[in-house]
Amino acid sequence: MTPMQVMQAATVNIARAYRVDDELGSIAPGKRADLVALDRDPLTDVANMRTVSLVVKDGQIIDRPALPSHRLLTSSAATSPGSIRTS
Repeated sequence: MTPMQVMQAATVNIARAYRVDDELGSIAPGKRADLVALDRDPLTDVANMRTVSLVVKDGQIIDRPALPSHRLLTSSAATSPGSIRTS
């Protein structure tokens, strides 16, 4: 996949698949104001998707340093091979 196809798959295409593209998946008047601003162009290298400089959720800038730095729902122990127990 090209970097553009990756971005579309994660945004507009998934919104269409869930039939919520009238409010999600792209930037347009009347849609939810959720977006991510990047420091580098993701079209030149899809790895640049990791260069997040700003997150906006419901029109509010997220204070990223205030977010937890540890995993909340998973841990390396829980996802490592042999860690699943059955009784």
